[in-house]
Amino acid sequence: MKNPETGKRVSRRNGVDSEVIHAIPHLKIISDALWQSVKIRQRAIWKATEADVRPDKTPPYWTQRRATHILSGRVFCSQCGGSIVSVGKDYLACGNARKLKACSQNKSIRRPDLDDIVIDLLKNKLMQSAAVSVFITTYNNEIKSQSSLAQNAKNPQKGGLNHDALASSTKMVAGVGFEPKTFRL
Repeated sequence: MKNPETGKRVSRRNGVDSEVIHAIPHLKIISDALWQSVKIRQRAIWKATEADVRPDKTPPYWTQRRATHILSGRVFCSQCGGSIVSVGKDYLACGNARKLKACSQNKSIRRPDLDDIVIDLLKNKLMQSAAVSVFITTYNNEIKSQSSLAQNAKNPQKGGLNHDALASSTKMVAGVGFEPKTFRL
């Protein structure tokens, strides 16, 4: 049927009374008992989810895309600082280089290889007892300085991070065998 004003075809669903439904049991691929148990389970899940969702605070779980890999959203290009994105089943590359052609980094890396590198660094380099104690000390000192800055808001010459303390702690961490590295693809 065409719309007389625009001349374009307008699709409309046929009425329920014109539908023809026939049971064809020899084409079933699952049993009726399994079908009914799945439908009962689906109704239970939807009822439980609808009761848990508050429209003003909690979005339904099916509307949120969750990260499926440990480094999703946490890896950035060493050239331009852009996000590293999936460019295939197991490959990661700079999104700015692939989509926008705004970065010179045209290499990619396999996701499992990058995962192994990061996990190895976390296990063997970062979690050394000396490095952890240096981090804890520096973190506690920084928290103390930030809280004192918040209390002394009238003193404008002390603002931001204590870069000298962070630089010295980085040198101490490097002294125990951990060197902060930047990975280039």
